[in-house]
Amino acid sequence: MKKVNKFLKRFLPVTLALGIGFAAFAGCKDKPEENPTEETGYYDIYTGVDFTTEISKLVENGMTKYKLVIPEKASECEQYAAEELQKYVKQSTGVTLPIVRDNSGVSIGQELISIGKTTLASSLEATNLNIDGFKMKTQDKTVLIKGERDRGTLYGVYDFLEKFVGTKWFTVDFEYVPEKTEITLYKSDVTEIPDFAMRSRFVGDVKLDLEGGARMRLVSNGNADGAASAKFGGGYADDWSSDMHAFNMILDYNVYGKTNANHAVCENPSECTLHTDWYAEPKDNSSEGDPYPQWCLSNGMTDDGKLSDEDGTLVKAAIASLKNIITDQKDALYVGLGQNDNRNMCLCDDCKRQRDLIGGFGAHQVAFCNLVAEELDKWLESEGIDRELKYVTYVYMYTFDAPNMEAPSVSLATPSDNVYLMMCPYHNYYNYPLNDTVNNSDFAINANGWASITKNFMIFDYTTNYTHNLAWYPNFNTIKPNLEWFKGIGVNGISCSAGSAQYEQRLQTYIFSKMYWHINYDVNALISEFNRYFFGAAGEIMDEFVAFNNTYFETVAKDGGNLKAGLYNRAWQTSTSTLNVDYIRQNYRYMDMATQAILSDDTTSQAMKDQYLFNLTNAQVMVDFMKYFNYDALFTTTEADKQAFMRGFYDKLVGLKIDSFGMGWKQTTAELFGEMGIY
Repeated sequence: MKKVNKFLKRFLPVTLALGIGFAAFAGCKDKPEENPTEETGYYDIYTGVDFTTEISKLVENGMTKYKLVIPEKASECEQYAAEELQKYVKQSTGVTLPIVRDNSGVSIGQELISIGKTTLASSLEATNLNIDGFKMKTQDKTVLIKGERDRGTLYGVYDFLEKFVGTKWFTVDFEYVPEKTEITLYKSDVTEIPDFAMRSRFVGDVKLDLEGGARMRLVSNGNADGAASAKFGGGYADDWSSDMHAFNMILDYNVYGKTNANHAVCENPSECTLHTDWYAEPKDNSSEGDPYPQWCLSNGMTDDGKLSDEDGTLVKAAIASLKNIITDQKDALYVGLGQNDNRNMCLCDDCKRQRDLIGGFGAHQVAFCNLVAEELDKWLESEGIDRELKYVTYVYMYTFDAPNMEAPSVSLATPSDNVYLMMCPYHNYYNYPLNDTVNNSDFAINANGWASITKNFMIFDYTTNYTHNLAWYPNFNTIKPNLEWFKGIGVNGISCSAGSAQYEQRLQTYIFSKMYWHINYDVNALISEFNRYFFGAAGEIMDEFVAFNNTYFETVAKDGGNLKAGLYNRAWQTSTSTLNVDYIRQNYRYMDMATQAILSDDTTSQAMKDQYLFNLTNAQVMVDFMKYFNYDALFTTTEADKQAFMRGFYDKLVGLKIDSFGMGWKQTTAELFGEMGIY
C-alpha cells in the first residue's frame, strides 16, 4: 500500500479553479478574436450574443451591482442553478453574487440575473425546445435565463458561464475557470435547442459523477429514488418509467413463470397462479445477456393487433403492471418496452403465425408495443392524467431486421406516433460510418428499411471495447457522419456506452457532450481544444498521438479483413501483430515528448504541471495496457524490470480508480496484480 499512497500523494489532482498557471490558455476572453461559424464546419457558441452592444459589467474592480433572482418558491434545481452561477463567478473573480427571491422588490431593467420561472421571466416563452433547451435574453441590464424544464435552466446557467466568464468543463473532474477582474455583459438573445433530447453516456466516469455530467450538459444518470437527482432537474433514471431491457422488470419471470417449488416470492406458494404460457420456452442463456425468456407476444394480442377478450393474458398483465410503474414515476418521459438481453424468443405457433402476418420478429414487437401504447393512453385519458409519454422498444438482436414489406399485415409494423425504436448498431464496423451500405450493409439496410416507415428513432451506440476498456477504439472519423445520419433519419435521443477513466473515453465524452447539442461542431477542433486545456504545452503532441492511433487502428482493421472495431473480445485489437514493438515504442515516444513539454514550460506553475502530468496518466495507462497485454511475447527483460513496469502500471490504475480491464475479465485489476505480488 505504500507505493499506492506515494502515487496518490504525487499525482493528487489540483483544482483548476485555484487560478494558477492560466497563462498557457490563450483565447479565453469575453469576445474571441476569431469567432468560427457553421459555414467553416464549426459551431459558433456565441450565436445570439451581440458583442457590439455592452449592457453592463457583471463584475468590475472587485465589486458587483448584480443579484441572482430565483422564484419565490424555487425548485431544488433552480436554487442549485443559482448557487452554481454564484460559485463559479466567485471562483473566477472573488466576488459573491447575492441570491434573492423575486418577491424582494426586483423589476426588469435592474442589474439582475433571473434564473428559472421567475415573475421577471414570465414573458419569456421557453417552450418547444426539445425538452432540455433554454433561452437567455437580456432586457436592458437584466439577464433572463429560463429552460423548458428546470434541467434546461441549469444548462442555461452553464451556457452563461461559458459565454461570459469563460468557464469550461472537459471531464467530470477537470474544469477551467479563468482568473478575471472584470466580466462584461453584452446584449443577448440566445435560444439553445439540443439536436438530441436524450444525451447519456453509460459506464465510466460520467455515470459516477452526477454534478460533472450535468455541467457537461449530459443527462446525468441520476437515481430516480435519490434526492440527488432533483438537484439536477432529474436524471436519466427519472426520465424512464421502465428501463429498456424491460420485459422481466414489468413481469418478473421468477414470479409468474417458474414452478411453484421455485416460487419463493409468494407468501403462499400453493396459491400462486403461474403463467408459463406468457414466456418462451426457457433455455440456457448464461453465456448471452440475462437468462430470462422473452415474452409470448401473441398471448392476448389478436392477429389484427387488437386486445383479445380473454382474461389472464400477458398483454393485460403487462398493461396492469405498467400502470403502476407509470403512476410511481410521475415525471417520466419514456416507457421502456424493450426485450430482455438475449435471443430466447418465443417460437410458439401463435407467435410464428403473427410474425408471418406482420413481417418478422421486429415487426411483431412493434405491433405489440402499438397495442400497449394505445391501451395505456386510453387509461391516462380516462383517469384525467395529462401526460404525453413515448413508448420505446428495441431494434436489437432478433428484432433488428426491418419488416418484410410483402407481409399481409405489415401496416401493423408501422410505429404509432408515440412509439419509438431504439436501434442498437452492435457488431458493426466502427471504422466506417454506420450508414455505409457496403461495409455496414446489414445495419444500414435495415435502419433505412425502418426509416422508410417511421421517423421515431433513438440510438444505443457503442464507443468502447467492453472486454478491453483500455484498447484504442478507432471511431473518431465516424463520429460526425454517424451523428449527421442519425439526425437525418429522425433520431432524437442517444445513449452511448463509454469505457473506463482513460484518456480516449474522456476525450470522446467531451466530444459527444458538445455534438449531442450541435452536430455542426468539428471533431478535430474539439480534440485540439480538449488537449490544449487538458495537457497544457503538450496539447499539440497529444493531437498527434490521437491522429496516429486512430489512423493506425483504422488501417489495421481494414487490412485485417475489415474486422469489427468491436464491443467485446476482438483479437485483432490486442494481437501481437497489432500491438507490436514498434507501435508500442512510438506511443511511448509520444508520452515522453508530452511529459517533457509539460516539464519544460516556463509559463506554467508547478501546481499546474503536476495537474497536467496527472492528466497524462489517462493516456499513459492505455499505452501501458498495450505493453502489459503482450509483455512476455514481445519484450525480453529481466524479472526485476518486468516487476518495475507492472508496479508502475498498477500505480497508474489505482490513481485513476480503474479497477477492471473490462467485462471479459473475471478478475479485478487488484486481483490480477496481487497474483504478481505487486501490492
